[in-house]
Amino acid sequence: QCMVRLLDKHGLERFESHKVALFTATKKMMEAEIAEIPNGEYRGEAKVYYDGKNKGKEYTIRVRITFGDGRISFDYSDTDPQTPGFVNGTYTSSASAIYSLVLGLDAKTTVGAGTGSNGDFLERKIAAVQKGIDLHRDATGDDPLKILSRVGGYEIAGMTGMILGAASNRIPVAIDGFIASAAALVAMRLEKNTRDYLFFSHASAEKFHRDFLQKEGIRPILSLDMRLGEGTGAVLALQIIQQAMVCYSQMATFSSAGVSNKE
Repeated sequence: QCMVRLLDKHGLERFESHKVALFTATKKMMEAEIAEIPNGEYRGEAKVYYDGKNKGKEYTIRVRITFGDGRISFDYSDTDPQTPGFVNGTYTSSASAIYSLVLGLDAKTTVGAGTGSNGDFLERKIAAVQKGIDLHRDATGDDPLKILSRVGGYEIAGMTGMILGAASNRIPVAIDGFIASAAALVAMRLEKNTRDYLFFSHASAEKFHRDFLQKEGIRPILSLDMRLGEGTGAVLALQIIQQAMVCYSQMATFSSAGVSNKE
């Protein structure tokens, strides 16, 4: 809402110029700080004591930082091998809780493996999400804002706000996968016209995402069984959207190309 008020007050051109100035000033400040560090090599390490899957397991993260002539590089090659524990577990759990509370479903329907949980660990994940659903259902009802505030987390709440802000200014948004779609669901329930500005980029391999898209009558641009959590589906879909706009606005018609209907 703050961003929308700034745009309304100052206009997009002035807003963009100030944004560029802010980014430029920040870059210069960072470069100045780096320049103050003597050239050389610096090392550090830290411990991770629990990866969410293997109790008692310890991992060491080691970094070698090299400064030279205003440049900085990071080398993590001496770090212990990657944990077999899952990644993005908290995000997919929050997203599943949102789907369940907004759509009136249980955790078994909406919780999937994320990027690594399976077997007993997946069962514990389902149980944890269901516990959260049971804890908050009476207080939230089907109010999307209350649901977001109780189980959404700052990241999904931030995406929801961005989607609403863009839609209110008639700016289209490419929605990525399972987590981003949970934010989109809240936004659509808060303001139904938001959907008119959303491009759902792909159907994720994460459990329930396809079911959600079908329930909402949404046809994704791509269906490639991705579940990367890095916005890759949206990036790919944007290329297709851009090419479609080029075809729509620049492709020759029969008449402009001098092609006869009879031919």
